Amino acid sequence: MAKIERWVFPHYDKMIVVLQPGNGLPELRSCLFDIDEHGEVAKILYCSQFGQFFTREKDGWHRQKPNFAPCKRKGWRKSANNITGSAYPDMRNFGNFSCHSLVAFAWCRRPSSITLSDGYRRPCYMDYECGRMYYKDHRLDAQGNFEQDKDGNYVYIREYLVIDHLNSVHHDCNAENLEYVTSQENSRRVRVCNELRKKGLDPKSMTYEELRKAFGKEEYPHAMRDN
Repeated sequence: MAKIERWVFPHYDKMIVVLQPGNGLPELRSCLFDIDEHGEVAKILYCSQFGQFFTREKDGWHRQKPNFAPCKRKGWRKSANNITGSAYPDMRNFGNFSCHSLVAFAWCRRPSSITLSDGYRRPCYMDYECGRMYYKDHRLDAQGNFEQDKDGNYVYIREYLVIDHLNSVHHDCNAENLEYVTSQENSRRVRVCNELRKKGLDPKSMTYEELRKAFGKEEYPHAMRDN
């Protein structure tokens, strides 16, 4: 048996879609490729839009359950679903990638651009090395000015987007509950959720559409960038 070398994210045009897996399974999309020592795809991890994970073996489809790593956060207790450990489930036997990042990669709308606090829009791209989206922003010098190289060209850095759980339930990896946003927008949404709780509204009990309406603005148009 060939040795597993690494897990890689499939490029958009290489992603495998299984419309009718059979046995009552929902539509599946590939989210990780296992590349062996010969450079060949040895195994594929698929996920549904509902946060379920599967592999296909010779005898059919096999469900792969997420793992919850021990959590050292002070005051962490079991949830209503009796889930303990890390707030973010991961696929320990598949590169230790978090479940929500894999579902977002395969199913969530990828923003073509993002609007920052300065009012300017930045194009967004997918980094297939880590399966995360990013935009390029100016690097600032010690005085807060745009940094330039020796040739006078502006220096840019990658700023990665984060994946927001709309209802604040970190083990709810339904694609409808996930959205690519900037870290600043993610923090703003935390404050909005706190305000909702003060008004007696529990984000966990609200629909995804109600939460999007409560958050108000969107950072990007409804567009998909196949990159």
